[in-house]
Amino acid sequence: MKLYKLTPGNALSIMALILTICVILCVVLVVGMENIILGFVLPFAVLIFFSAILLFYILLVDRMELKNLPKQKEWVKVVDKRQELFCGDEVAHTERYITFEFRDGSRKEIRIGSRSAFNLVIVNDTGIFTYKERENKMTFIGFEKDQPV
Repeated sequence: MKLYKLTPGNALSIMALILTICVILCVVLVVGMENIILGFVLPFAVLIFFSAILLFYILLVDRMELKNLPKQKEWVKVVDKRQELFCGDEVAHTERYITFEFRDGSRKEIRIGSRSAFNLVIVNDTGIFTYKERENKMTFIGFEKDQPV
């Protein structure tokens, strides 16, 4: 028996379904109630409550799955680095990426969460790349440079 796997994409579909149900509840309650505020507040409170539970579950399951995955190590060469700046109204954040080339010649761009790890790696460095992989998505754990001979 295969269990249903909850992913962020599936979660959005579930949230859309919950929203639809809440809108229907609003219509039914508003038609049947004299208090319009209660007719709108109650369904949206239910929506927020269940969405928060669903979001918490997704984040918890995601972290537990990643924690239980085995660490993998491969020799790689750093072929590119880049940073992308995202600016909002009051907040800006930077995402950092390193492109690694594996022994078989394939390349993979990995998002690096740590600024210090990103700054220590230089293009053309070689070494051991430690990562966890899930559904063809690699999560950066570390990079240990080869020692010069």
